Amino acid sequence: YRVMDDLAVSNEAALEVLETAPEPQFLIVEVNVHLSMDEIIYAVNKQSRADGLWCHPNVREVIIASPHEAMRMAAQGLNSEAFGYLQVESFETVDQAVDYCLAKI
Repeated sequence: YRVMDDLAVSNEAALEVLETAPEPQFLIVEVNVHLSMDEIIYAVNKQSRADGLWCHPNVREVIIASPHEAMRMAAQGLNSEAFGYLQVESFETVDQAVDYCLAKI
């Protein structure tokens, strides 16, 4: 997965689901590959803009699932003025993220 090349394709697939969802959905973003700081910044900037995937009206909450501490730290940094105080939870595994979502339903 190359963020600069593949993010748009991933977003298109996610948008198809979100556009047809009857209610807001949890969006779990699984990041198992190591990303450079440039790739993290690029993706976060794209996704957190007002027209970005993470701000879609049918996104109930964004959750990052990654074994990489840098990704989980980046998720915490989204709750800042620069990113519109976007609240993003983060976990080491998808199973933990799913458990979190199920507990909130």
